[in-house]
Amino acid sequence: METVHMTIAEAVAFLQEHARHYKYAGAEPIAAIGLYEDGVLHGAAILGRTDEAHGKLCHIYCDGAWHGYSLLYGACWRAYSALGFKAIDPR
Repeated sequence: METVHMTIAEAVAFLQEHARHYKYAGAEPIAAIGLYEDGVLHGAAILGRTDEAHGKLCHIYCDGAWHGYSLLYGACWRAYSALGFKAIDPR
């Protein structure tokens, strides 16, 4: 399994199709990460920000792939850290 960059539109399309409770999180989306295995998309996460200092994980979903959520959460935190965010808004 590997995490890869994807467009926000691709992530939204995946989430609308698979995540029953998907809705807009109220934060400005800045990036999206997908979880692939053998060319099949198993999960997606949309990263956002509430202001210049705080990131917010807008939405995350995985279809049950082994350790999928852990891989996505780890990739999200590494991306936020690389972008210079020091905190993620828990709301």
